[in-house]
Amino acid sequence: MAAGVSFEDKALIWFRWTDSRRPFASWKELKTQLLSRFGSSQEGSLWELLLELKQQGNVAEFWQEFELIAASMEELSEEMLEEIFIRGLKAEIQAVIR
Repeated sequence: MAAGVSFEDKALIWFRWTDSRRPFASWKELKTQLLSRFGSSQEGSLWELLLELKQQGNVAEFWQEFELIAASMEELSEEMLEEIFIRGLKAEIQAVIR
């Protein structure tokens, strides 16, 4: 699954190790495992994962990955989500948006 290249640090290590042992069959499975690993049992982990997410492919792919994590963070305002999303985009795209 191509999503792994957009994770960094702990999230990237976790993704590569997990996906190499048994590749994720779907986005739903990836989301379930992400929440299990970085979710409510570890305060702030989803927040860290969202902040570490960086665009590697096209914007649509990045949006799918961003949405997968952000969907579980209902406490964030639309303005915060928008800012975090823009900061995760490639620099040349950020320059056009800002």
